[in-house]
Amino acid sequence: QGSSAAMLAVAGLTGIIRIINLSSELVFKNLAGHGNSVNDVRAHPCCPHLLLSASKDESCRLWNVDNGLCLAIFAGALGHRNEVLSIDFKVLDPRVDDLMFVSGAMDNMVKVWSMAGYRHLIELSERWRENADNFPTAHVQTPTFSSFKVHTNYVDCVRWLGDLIMSKSVEQNVCLWQPEVDADGKVDTFRKVQDYGVKEADIWFIRFAMDAECGTMVCGNRVGDLFVWRTQARPPVLLGVLSDKGCKKAVRQTAISADGKMVLAACDEGTVWRWDFVENLSLAGYKKVAKVERDASLDGDSGGG
Repeated sequence: QGSSAAMLAVAGLTGIIRIINLSSELVFKNLAGHGNSVNDVRAHPCCPHLLLSASKDESCRLWNVDNGLCLAIFAGALGHRNEVLSIDFKVLDPRVDDLMFVSGAMDNMVKVWSMAGYRHLIELSERWRENADNFPTAHVQTPTFSSFKVHTNYVDCVRWLGDLIMSKSVEQNVCLWQPEVDADGKVDTFRKVQDYGVKEADIWFIRFAMDAECGTMVCGNRVGDLFVWRTQARPPVLLGVLSDKGCKKAVRQTAISADGKMVLAACDEGTVWRWDFVENLSLAGYKKVAKVERDASLDGDSGGG
């Protein structure tokens, strides 16, 4: 909070999250606590010093990056039963509203978690000056919503869209739905809103992305295509399918710029592709402008990444 420097959170096989100061190019903090590899990290959109992590150890953890404190561990009796693959904060200011996030995992479950009852720990962490081991980390075992009925396989990507949730598995679509609490107080029911088709996205660990205003969504598939959808239209509107004869491998990760005018795709072959939006062009107005090849000198490097 006290620094204007941009920070980068990286994690992987070791389970340690490293916070890197991009100005000094030095490690600012090491966040240790997960018992296995880390699959995803997300910074809170309103309070970026609050970092959420998801791990193969079946848990999610909330951290205060400023001092390295672990505020809460989300796991236990009613938690996930396999690797947690994807997480996303709901856009609420935790200083005023509840802190909520959604998680998807290899147990086919989607869960919504809340810091209700533990919000005081956020404020406490801001002024904590004692040893980090003495901090009263919360252990949250009960999600506010949990269901295995949204998808029939691994849930590899989840995102909030207002009060709705977008999630995907291997069913060749991204599903938009709303969690509901029924008259009996059950928290496993949901209302499906619509699907966004992504043909040949029938393998897991293909992640979609949305722009800052959540108006455009892009998702790849296993043959190198990218589907660009207008998310806030009903019925959904397919803006276009981006492809190139040189891009034929699975698109594992996508990113879209804040203004929706640049799309990036990271593929299995070690390449990163870029498309820019250009007015008065067909194919959704996106034109492929760059391709970044894998550095061949790294192929013999046995170090972790």
